[in-house]
Parts: sequence; structure tokens; C-alpha cells
Amino acid sequence: MVSGRIYRGRYKLQGEFKITEVSLGTSDKRVAEKKLQDIITEKERERAGIIAPKIQRDSAKRPLAEHLEDYIADLITKGRVEQYTAATKAMILRLIKECKWLVPIDVRPDSFTSWRSKLDRAPKTLNEYLNSVSGMMNWMVAQGRIVANPLKNVQLIYVRGKQQKRCSFTPEQFAKLLSVSGDRGINYQMAAYTGLRVSELSNLVRTDLHLDVDVPFVKARSYTTKNKQDAVIPLHPQLAEALIAHCGDDMKPTAKVLDLTTHAERPLYRDMEAADIPRMDELGRKRDFHSFRGTFATALVANGTYQRVTQELMRHSEPKLTANIYTDFCELPVIQAVKSLPWVEDDTCSLIDPHKTVSNGQILSRAVGNENSVPNREAALTGGSEPDLSQNDRKNNGGGDRIASPSSLRYVELRQVLIRRPPTFSLDSLEKKWSGRQDSNPSKKVHKYFNNQQFKNVLLDEKSPSISHVIVPLCPRLQALVTSWEKLPEHVKATIETLAKL
Repeated sequence: MVSGRIYRGRYKLQGEFKITEVSLGTSDKRVAEKKLQDIITEKERERAGIIAPKIQRDSAKRPLAEHLEDYIADLITKGRVEQYTAATKAMILRLIKECKWLVPIDVRPDSFTSWRSKLDRAPKTLNEYLNSVSGMMNWMVAQGRIVANPLKNVQLIYVRGKQQKRCSFTPEQFAKLLSVSGDRGINYQMAAYTGLRVSELSNLVRTDLHLDVDVPFVKARSYTTKNKQDAVIPLHPQLAEALIAHCGDDMKPTAKVLDLTTHAERPLYRDMEAADIPRMDELGRKRDFHSFRGTFATALVANGTYQRVTQELMRHSEPKLTANIYTDFCELPVIQAVKSLPWVEDDTCSLIDPHKTVSNGQILSRAVGNENSVPNREAALTGGSEPDLSQNDRKNNGGGDRIASPSSLRYVELRQVLIRRPPTFSLDSLEKKWSGRQDSNPSKKVHKYFNNQQFKNVLLDEKSPSISHVIVPLCPRLQALVTSWEKLPEHVKATIETLAKL
């Protein structure tokens, strides 16, 4: 077949239904026939596994740096931020140079582990190198350029307990830092009073600040945040005033609010040195620009903010991250918390009062001297109204309508409060019931216990809190039943007793 004096060939391999047409790139018929036969032979060998596919053979000859350019271009197309793609490219280029990786076949696990063992970096940084190059290898596998990721079985370094920790700035240190920072003080105030990351702060423009509303706030756009979601952070009133003075009336809507670069630590370290603030604290924890984020979380917790509110302002997915990583325990008022506990000198006082609250919602502690002075908690425990107590129960509770708070009782007393005997008890009806069963139960052993005068005296005594301790010794056959009852959970017992009273 001739088309413009250039031959084109068509072929269909065995088992295929589609005819493939290719350009042979020649006007010589015999050359075209030879090329077409070579193409068919190559495809058959690829299907048989004798040779690798053409894309893999071509990729094996290309320099690894060219594959890297294609990988970075694909990341940019997918919407990855410039900071991430630049850092990824820099790390992989360093590996290509120092590990002497020219083509994909040169990438081997032993060469990477040997390079990693000689590099004096933090474990987290070394893992970032491995993640970056592994991401590129996986991308090449998905593109069909290589068969498998050669670094797939290289393990990450265990970093728990090894990563360098950060500490927050104390109020005194932060005040000293602001006194020497000059115009950069607004950068530190924004970081310490909003918790925004340096990348988020550096991308703020004038339209992201909403300062002329009742509740001033700043909005970090989704493409600048770590979780790719819009973040709205309320502003402290004094910070809002400082931002109004900083921006002025002539700032363009698209102008950057803060003068921050990727290496924000460099001017910060100079200001810290001028303010005589060490980079490391006594526990070996470092201070950098990201420490302002921890300062924000620590200040919220120290001022009594609820943990869930702090987590929301920090935009964390888990409360553990807020409490264990970003909250500086050294700055929490732990000593004052212990000193504020009431001192208990006798058994008439309790250490806490669970009902004592203040107007701002914080729970406080105080000593409780009279158990009848606290509200009834049985209704709250059972989910209903206060149960109907017998006259004897009210008498044992000081003659009032409320029972003693379970928080101020011992375990045995708590059981007596939550599980009561029935308010009425008829000895005649019980004897009649057992007397009617004498014909079906030939044993006289059980019935004789009801004729026991000691048993009758106990049942007729209204001051007796329970009859189980009397039934068990007088009727040994009930021992197994009582033992099984005592082993049941409290909520199961309460359910059974409720059903029995219906």
C-alpha cells in the first residue's frame, strides 16, 4: 500500500481482533516489507516475554534526570505546590549525583542504603529522601517505563522518639523578641496568635484579611493549606488593629501581607540572638519559626480553652497531635493545678465536687462537706426521673427527698443506693406461695426456713437494708443463685429488677 510514496503496513497478531497500522517510513517496497516483518517479530517476542516492551527498552536508555523532569512536570499538572515540587526535585537530583545513578538500571537498594548510612541527617529527613525517590520510581512503574520499583523493599527509619522536638516561646521571651524585631514583629504576632504555618502566612494577600467586620478573621485559601481546605481563623482584637495599621489604606488587594520567605528562620535567629533567646532549651528542644504554632496551642490550653476548641483552631485531625506534639507541657500550670486542690483532713470531705462550674464553662474543684448538699445524680445515671423511695429509704438519707450523691459514697454504699429492695414486702403472701408448692416439692427443708422465727424477725424489721445476707445462710440451695446474681454487671441487674416490677 503506497500513500504519498511512503509505505504503510498493517498487521494483526494471533489472538487479536484489531488490525494495527504503522508507517514504515520508506518508499522502497523491499525495505518496507523488511521493516514490517521486524515489527511483527518484535511484538511477538514481547508477548512471549523474550524481550521487554519497547517503552521499557527506550526508558532504560534515557538518563534518569530526563525521567525526573517528566515526573516533576506531571506533579505540577496535578496541582502540587511549587514548594513541594522544588524540594522533591532537589532531593532526587542530590541522590542522582551522589549515588551515581545515570540510568534507571543504576538505581539499586544497596547504593541508596550505603549513601543513607553516611549522611549525617535526622531520621525524618532521611525518610523524606526515600519517599521522594520512591514516589518517582512508582510513577515510572505506572507509566510502564520500568517493571518494578527497585527501592520497594527499603525500609524507613524508625523515627518515634528520635525526631527533634520543639519548645514554645514563653510570654517573657515573646515580649523580648517583639522589642527587637521592628517591622518583623507583625510576622511573629501573626504566627503566634493564629497558628498558621509559614507557607500559609507567606501566601496571605490583602483580600484574605477581613478586618472591617464585627469579628475580624483571616482566611487561608485551600491551595496554601496543608490539608487543602479553606481555614478561617478569628483574630485577636489587638492583632486586628496592628494589621490595620500595617496594611494601611493604599495596599493593593493582591499584595502580600507579610514579608516572609521560605527560610523564615534566618531573620528569626538573628532576632533571637539580639533578644538573648537560646535556640535550644534545657531539655534539648529547638526553637524555630514553627515553634510559634506550638506557642499558639500552648497559650490556648494554659488559658483553659477546651481541648476540642484548641484542636479546631490548630486544624488537626487528631487530638493526640494537639496534646502531645504542639502543647508544651513545660508551660502548663501543673504546679498551680496541684496547689489548687482542696486539702482533705477527714472522711467528711471529698476531693472534688463534679457539679461545681463557673460561668465560662470550666470545671472547678472544691471540697464537699455534706453529701446531702449536692443534687441527686441517680436520675442522671439511670436516664430518668428520681425513683420513688420508700419511707425507710428517705429516713436513712437524712429524712430528705434526695439520696446521697454516689460520688461521695463508698462502693458498698453505692450498691445500696442504686439497687434497693422492693418498697413493700408481704410475708404472708410469700408463705402462701411456698405452702401451695408443698405438694409439688416433697422436700420440707426449704419450707421450714419460713417457720424459723429468726428469719421472720429479720423480714419484719424495716431497718434491715437487705434480706440476701439472711436468705443465703438459712437456705443453702439459694447460694448458687445469689452468687450468680452478685457476678452480674450493675446495668444488667437494674434491667432485671425493672422488668420484675412491671
